[in-house]
Amino acid sequence: MGHLDTWDSLYTKNVPLYELVHLYTRTLSYTPNINCSVVQVFTIRTGEQSNTWLNFITMDNTQRVYRMSFASVYPLYIQKAEKKGRTKEEVDTIIYWLTGYDAKTLQQQIDNKTDFENFFAQAPAFNPHAPKITGVICGHRVEDIADPVMQKVRYLDKLIDELAKGKAMEKILRS
Repeated sequence: MGHLDTWDSLYTKNVPLYELVHLYTRTLSYTPNINCSVVQVFTIRTGEQSNTWLNFITMDNTQRVYRMSFASVYPLYIQKAEKKGRTKEEVDTIIYWLTGYDAKTLQQQIDNKTDFENFFAQAPAFNPHAPKITGVICGHRVEDIADPVMQKVRYLDKLIDELAKGKAMEKILRS
């Protein structure tokens, strides 16, 4: 790719973020994570890292995350869990707990390729215990994220990360 100066230069090369995330699967948290995943993939593909690159990849790009389909990221959640000996059923249980979807409605969202903004907006019953999800994901404290949709994306990311790290389901599902 060569040296990239802006997020738009990636975007205009028709390289979807989920494909970039897929290229670097060992350490990513498998969400449409502009803040850390693109920087890591950029480093992998170009062999260089630029501090100025970090300045262009910020939470201001939330609209792109909003438009990403949940269906494009869902297999990556499963892949991350399975690589650590966890199951698709556990991933689904986390999603059901957080959003209120059941197997049928989750599958409808996946089949419809619903974007993240609408995925969370249409969630039947977003869990009232979600604010108990705290900690750092890709350098950001989830409890401090001001944008409500991005915070929900990060909540899900954090829960999947905890699953992959071997945390017990009873502790992941904060009730």
